[in-house]
Amino acid sequence: ARWCGRWCARTGSPTPTGTRSTWWIRSASPSTSDASANPTRLGSWLASTARNECLRTLRSLSRLTVTSDPHLLDRVSEESTPEQAVLESEEAAAQSERIRRLWQEFEELGDRCRQLLRVLIASPPPSYQEVSAALGVAVGSIGPLRQRCLRRLRARLDARGTTR
Repeated sequence: ARWCGRWCARTGSPTPTGTRSTWWIRSASPSTSDASANPTRLGSWLASTARNECLRTLRSLSRLTVTSDPHLLDRVSEESTPEQAVLESEEAAAQSERIRRLWQEFEELGDRCRQLLRVLIASPPPSYQEVSAALGVAVGSIGPLRQRCLRRLRARLDARGTTR
């Protein structure tokens, strides 16, 4: 149901109330009650049903303009299709969640790793001599320390199931 709101807001469609109502009716219909009987798959089934209903609604809202101008027929549309809008919205949400988890795990690293990585990701990146002076770390230790810190961060993210 939250997807309907996001998609309708993105496309400027009316409120998703009608889509939600239709979705609940389809979800409760006898033809689909068998598909939702397995409790372990209920969440994914409801999500895919909601997604499909939102796509159906968005498709029904698109307008068809008939023309005989061959130049218009060959023109590539600059507007995204409802499917593209859905995929872009889902990818943006997934990317936002990955970034949130990354920074959450970053904050759980030790002080030394957080300081080093923050200095190294500065723009423009400082030289190793500048990093050495700022953090009191030998120049030859910066690379190996950076590698260990990134390995720890990657392990923490992998432990939480965050994909790259």
